[in-house]
Amino acid sequence: MRLAGNSKTVLVDSSTKKPYREVNDLSAEISRLKGRKLVFYSETIRNPVDSARGDNIISVAVEDGENLKSLHGFERLLEIMLENNIGREDYVIPVGGGSVTDAVGFGASVFKRGVKTINVPTTLLGMVDAAVGGKTGINFRNTKNLVGTFYFPEEIWINGDFLYTLPEREYRSGIAEMLKYGFIMDRDLLKLMLDNSSKIAGRERSVLMSAVKRCIEDKMTVVNNDPLEKKNIRNILNYGHTIGHSLEAASGFAITHGEAISVGMIMENRFGVELIGIPPEGSAGTEDVLRSFNLPVSYKDLKQHIDISILKNALVRDKKSRQGKILMPFIREAGKAEVKPVPVEMLEEFLDREFA
Repeated sequence: MRLAGNSKTVLVDSSTKKPYREVNDLSAEISRLKGRKLVFYSETIRNPVDSARGDNIISVAVEDGENLKSLHGFERLLEIMLENNIGREDYVIPVGGGSVTDAVGFGASVFKRGVKTINVPTTLLGMVDAAVGGKTGINFRNTKNLVGTFYFPEEIWINGDFLYTLPEREYRSGIAEMLKYGFIMDRDLLKLMLDNSSKIAGRERSVLMSAVKRCIEDKMTVVNNDPLEKKNIRNILNYGHTIGHSLEAASGFAITHGEAISVGMIMENRFGVELIGIPPEGSAGTEDVLRSFNLPVSYKDLKQHIDISILKNALVRDKKSRQGKILMPFIREAGKAEVKPVPVEMLEEFLDREFA
């Protein structure tokens, strides 16, 4: 599928009409690609191409974390692309969590003005969010994803085996993003997850992958209608992220993205009800749902120091900010979100009270 007036590709597997492709043998699939392949893989996993055949495959282990999304980490990625003389006819393939697909994707988008990529997310969070939708980026000046591009990979490859390698905390982090889709747009997904909470907690494959695929399709439904975030349609995906991203930065990135978003959703619900006039019925029960999956619902649950000055500075630099207001999504009713402009000062005053 091509976007009208844009050469970027929205991810659709032509054989299944899905926005992803299931790949069981990653090494074999990479070997089949034409041209040279530069694989950046998370140091937390085994080299995914150690059994690949051919001389046109280069693999490099990288740190999977926020350090990779620094200017220094980004510069190193570009150096590796340059050292290996990667060209536009070649592939850059990030295999890892969200930080790997974010940073490597950004590097590929600007190196020689754009090199082909294939995203291979290995975390739950990456599969349902970070690797999907065409956003790339790195952090700058204590602000999450401040520098980045919209750059759609050729494909997304999903392999559920990776989900059984994740530490429990990292796995739960992804569940927070999955629940977000249920809260903002997909009541059936939320019901599926709640009805099968023990199976999802236990990583029962059939239920888990059904939910993962539904999340990907939910996100791409939104992205297809607003790929470059020009119409404010895509902003509903930022539910919990305005405060959540700021919490990440204010903790020195000591908390996971999912933990930050979980707390962010609850705080944004409270802000919307108390100060914006959002009906409380829409977000009723959100806290109970998050708790049922052992996710934090208060900044005190995070058990990390939160620097309030960094928190507020991150809000001012928020990418959704327009003339002193931030475009924030709120839950108007179960399964439906709406975006409203919120004065930054009002949000800062709310946070001062919350952290007093």
